[in-house]
Amino acid sequence: MVVIMGILATLGLTSFIGHMRKARTAEVRASIKAICAAQERFRAENQQYFNVSGGNLSRYYPTTSPGTTLYHFYGHDSAYDAANWARLRPQIDGGVRFGYSSVAGLPGTAYPTLGLTQTVTWPATVAPWYVVQAIGDVDSDGVQAIAVATSFSNSVLWENENE
Repeated sequence: MVVIMGILATLGLTSFIGHMRKARTAEVRASIKAICAAQERFRAENQQYFNVSGGNLSRYYPTTSPGTTLYHFYGHDSAYDAANWARLRPQIDGGVRFGYSSVAGLPGTAYPTLGLTQTVTWPATVAPWYVVQAIGDVDSDGVQAIAVATSFSNSVLWENENE
């Protein structure tokens, strides 16, 4: 009986941890999707994407040190690029634990350096482009999860997704 209870407890804990990981990545996926949609709206109105983070993917918003604290996406006047994020207007209504950055460029301009350790092969810059990067350490273990999305791919590239 004790063995059965132990097995059931282990299964329950494993399931709970799995749900927590999915919740963490759900925030990032939804926020990145909203930022990408806002970039597309901006381009439709202005014929180019918006360089929200001034060309620097390490300028995170709404916090410069993402972790376990939940932040509302708007209303951080002292944060990096708050006015630019308000101008882009991504539809992020809930709180976020990750920090977000987005840079953009015109054809022929160089792509930014990513926070990933893996090598990424970029296509030639023959059209306006943007890159969105999210970073966070919601379990406070010192290992950051990083997610990257671009205007030229429909997928989100992850590093340490289960952190």
